[in-house]
Parts: sequence; C-alpha cells; structure tokens
Amino acid sequence: TSSSELDDHALFLDLQTGEVLATIDIGGISRGAFTTPDGENFVILSDREIALVNISSRQTTRIIPPFTGFKDSTRPAFSHDLPRMFIASAVRDLVMEFDLKSEQFTRYVDVGPSLIVDDNGIEIAIPAGPLDISLSPNGAFLTAVKFKANTIAVMKYSARLFFPKVVSNKNFFTSIT
Repeated sequence: TSSSELDDHALFLDLQTGEVLATIDIGGISRGAFTTPDGENFVILSDREIALVNISSRQTTRIIPPFTGFKDSTRPAFSHDLPRMFIASAVRDLVMEFDLKSEQFTRYVDVGPSLIVDDNGIEIAIPAGPLDISLSPNGAFLTAVKFKANTIAVMKYSARLFFPKVVSNKNFFTSIT
C-alpha cells in the first residue's frame, strides 16, 4: 500500500528484542489502537478510517466509516459477549455500532442535540462532541461523554436518558471508566 506524508503507520514489535516484525500503513493520522476483548484483533482509529488488524495473521481490513471525525481522545467500547464495537463520531453527534465479524456498521444513534451558540447575533449549531464511550459490564447501558455539551448520554437499548450539566472545568475532568 502506498503512503503519503499525511498517512501514519502501526508497528508490530517483539517486546523482548525491540525488533520490528511488521509495519502496517494506516490511512490518515492515527488516533489510537485498541485490542478487542477476544484478543484476536486490534482496532486502529485514524481521522479517515478504521483499520481492523488480525493479530495472528497481521491481515488488515481498512473500513471507511460513513462518518469520521475521530479525535485523539475518541475511545470505542467493545461488547464482551457479542462481536460488537461502539464508537462515536464527534462531528456528527452519533454513536455507531460496528459488527466486528461482518465488518459492517449496523446501527447509528443520534446522541445530540447540538449546541446552539450565538456569534454576534447569528445562531450557529455546533456538535455536542461525543468522544468517550463505555459499555456497562452486563451490556445493558452504553454511555457517551459529550465533551462540548458538558453532559453524559446514558442509553439502554433504544431509550436515551440524559444527565444534564455534569460538572467539568479546569479542576475537574468528566470521563467514564
């Protein structure tokens, strides 16, 4: 695969020797790498795509999601009993559900509303900015920190509940673990 100066890459390293075993080209700028719960794959997010890498074979599948906008702080959540990944698009206020086996997006959940700001008398809508996603251990609840809106969306299946105005300022950062 060719690589431009705007592309990034991932390295497979032998941690005992420090030897580079393989290099994987990533389209765009890497935003983070995450291991799936089954330990078979890792997922690399970039600003333009998702790379699903099989750890044993090092085979890489590049997926162009319908919405990107992944940030350095974008963290997906993985279901422990189903081959599912949940990831947020901060620029579209969506949580996307991705089937790791079929390599298809199966559902999109709007976690807006966008914020309306006044810019010299003109109202502008900006995304609420969901970034950090977490799935409860029993899989019943999915939460999304909406960074710009200063709120947390809590979703159970198709229902959505919101905790308004969770405190977040220079002394206290809101996140989910």
